[in-house]
Amino acid sequence: MTDNEHPNWIKARVACNAETWIERLYGVMKIDVQRATKETGREHRIDLRNGREITVSSLVEDSTDQWQARLGLTIAAPNTLRAASSVGTDTIVNIHWTGHECELSICEKKMEPWEISRRLLEPLFFGDD
Repeated sequence: MTDNEHPNWIKARVACNAETWIERLYGVMKIDVQRATKETGREHRIDLRNGREITVSSLVEDSTDQWQARLGLTIAAPNTLRAASSVGTDTIVNIHWTGHECELSICEKKMEPWEISRRLLEPLFFGDD
């Protein structure tokens, strides 16, 4: 193995921060918002503001132009994202370097990006089912 063939752990370590992860989570959550709009028939939208805040809004029932912000995911610290929801509990997403990879966790439980998206968006789409 040459010097250029081993894993680039330096690049991975540099990308282990809230700014990088909020953009990655936005991509995952955007797909879920589009799917929820299609499958539930209720319109939702998602916005990424200044690369630092994700906002998910839902169209107010019986309205054609009134939107209600339902979830905000913001950078709280270099390795912390904070989700504030109008229908669930506030959630802290921690980002940490394990020595060989970057991990996301909620309440010390490692989670994949799609699991974070589900945890944050499911109450918005389906209530307390």
